[in-house]
Amino acid sequence: MSVDIGLILSKVGRSNERLLLGQLLPSASPASVQSYLGSLLARSDQVGSCSCLLLLLRHAPGLARDSGEKLMTVLTKTFHRPGVSPELQSVVSQCLCQVIQSSSNSSDTGKVISSSAPALITAILSVVTSHQSPSRLVTSSLSLLACLMSRYPGSCGQARPRIMEMLISQLTTPRSRLQL
Repeated sequence: MSVDIGLILSKVGRSNERLLLGQLLPSASPASVQSYLGSLLARSDQVGSCSCLLLLLRHAPGLARDSGEKLMTVLTKTFHRPGVSPELQSVVSQCLCQVIQSSSNSSDTGKVISSSAPALITAILSVVTSHQSPSRLVTSSLSLLACLMSRYPGSCGQARPRIMEMLISQLTTPRSRLQL
């Protein structure tokens, strides 16, 4: 039996949304998952919503493939937004990694990822080299960089010297900051 997760989740508080979502996803109807995705994207500036989005993308990787262009547009905008909290930026980077992993290089989503790669790399390098970035954000940003480089190496080619410089500088960084 399929359930309409949007209807059920609209009745609970935001603090319980992620917990209940995890329980509802196995029996969710595809239409309600797609509809719920739209509501999450409208709230992509909130940590709780992006945490739910991450759970949704992990549960239904086809969603990232089918809605990749829209996801990339919204998530990269949130990732680049000035003043975004480190916690939100960390969750967004994990969501971006899910979309990138699910994409096909020759798809429209792949083209969006390729064109977004230089700006994403610049933002990632800025996060990683900042001494004020929390270790969790540094770790998720490095994971996003690895994901981007493995799936779209051509789009990362011009940034290779800057990436190498950053990685070498991280070897001299105290271990307490990196959670590998």
